[in-house]
Amino acid sequence: AYFIAAALLTPGSELLIKNVGTNFTRAGFLKVCEAMGADITLVNKTIEGGEPRADILARSSALKGTVIEGELIPTLIDEIPILAVMAALTEGTTVIRDAAELKVKETNRIDTVTAGLAAMGANVTPTEDGMIIEGGSHLTGARIQSHLDHRIAMAFAVAGLAASGYLLLCGRYSLPGGFQKITTASLITLVCILQCQALHTSASHAIIGTLMILTPGIAFTMGIRDFVQGDYLSGTIRMIDALLIAASIAIGTGLVLSLYSLLTGVVVA
Repeated sequence: AYFIAAALLTPGSELLIKNVGTNFTRAGFLKVCEAMGADITLVNKTIEGGEPRADILARSSALKGTVIEGELIPTLIDEIPILAVMAALTEGTTVIRDAAELKVKETNRIDTVTAGLAAMGANVTPTEDGMIIEGGSHLTGARIQSHLDHRIAMAFAVAGLAASGYLLLCGRYSLPGGFQKITTASLITLVCILQCQALHTSASHAIIGTLMILTPGIAFTMGIRDFVQGDYLSGTIRMIDALLIAASIAIGTGLVLSLYSLLTGVVVA
């Protein structure tokens, strides 16, 4: 949804997303895009495992306001942040109602979306179960807090494409340790290579030990910094990240050493 929105809002854009599930229970976003006048075409339609699939071709479009309510809401509840961004850049008024569930997501998304859009210059009014967005806004860069919510971060990253000036996204997101986990996987791979290529050299052991301490140590240090700055939630998440990284490195290293010993008959101490 967020890539489609980026294509619709960026002049001269054309984007083809291949092999997407188009089950009607998850296609509410596409229905709303159609109601807004989006240039979206489904091509190469197929059925796989009883589920409809298609390639989605999206082109930049002049959008108009619409009403998002009722039975549509459950099919697009997680896409409302990006639909709100799109609505701010349409012609006309968009009304989102029956979406009180937004209050109990990673954040109260009614508050976080409307606050972010208002900071960028949009004319938006929160309601008890949604929001009213007057289109035609000229968005400007602003400092946006993600509030640990990845949907908010992604929605306003797209908003930044259509804004003048700089957009600063602040805070971590509700995919705890996402980047750390990627780093960990890469680190474990490097540890494996070092161990398999130079198992009996003191240099390799020194490098391996340093890496195993350094990466979780960085996360732990950042957690302490967050605590000092009063951001206790972020600090707690970083501390948990540090423990997960240390555990995954230890487990991964142990598995590699066991496999190496099994295949070569060499016991590594």
